[in-house]
Amino acid sequence: MSVFDVSPALAGLRHTSPQNVVRAVGEAARPLARDVVLYLIDFEQEILQPLVDGSSLDVPVEESVGATLAGRAFQTGEVVTADRDGAVRVWVPVYEHSVRTGVLAVTVDEAAPDVLDHCSHLGMLAGLLVASAARYTDLVHVRKRGRSMSLAASMQWDLLPPLTLRTEQVVVAGMLEPAYEVAGDGFDHSVNGEGSPGAPCVRIRGFSLWGSVGVKRKKRKAA
Repeated sequence: MSVFDVSPALAGLRHTSPQNVVRAVGEAARPLARDVVLYLIDFEQEILQPLVDGSSLDVPVEESVGATLAGRAFQTGEVVTADRDGAVRVWVPVYEHSVRTGVLAVTVDEAAPDVLDHCSHLGMLAGLLVASAARYTDLVHVRKRGRSMSLAASMQWDLLPPLTLRTEQVVVAGMLEPAYEVAGDGFDHSVNGEGSPGAPCVRIRGFSLWGSVGVKRKKRKAA
């Protein structure tokens, strides 16, 4: 049977425009899968927002994490399938290392175990491509926002590590509320060689731009 060939996507990573992530994933999915939609989780972890590049007039709708099959794939970290018009719609979690950053939806002819495994690998590829593109474009950040975000909150999110860290010894997870304003909270984690990771959590009095700067200074001292 056919399998995904990720070589072109990886080979073209240095030259692909950041906004063409969805197109690169779609090309890697052929000929086994089609109708590719890449969703990114919003900062509140409630809505899956479709990542679009403007190449098509058909814009997928957002998906609720708590009430859709795409949301189930994100919450459980498992592959979810549903029969659709003689084919199978598949939703797989998108990962950047340990943290789930979204969901990839594709359509396949059959939900055989090896096909679903390939779909999962495609979700991992999508996560790597999104993480790489996010350094060069604002599109990823903008699509993850469910509503307006303050400047201070935007700076604070840029300073935070990934929300989840998983190693053989420990799992660390963090979240900020409110997500679109600054409430003076922050956290950090790192793995530097053998042993458990450091994971300081800090609290700064301040709900403005200076609050986010204070969190960064506190994190540096904790390190």
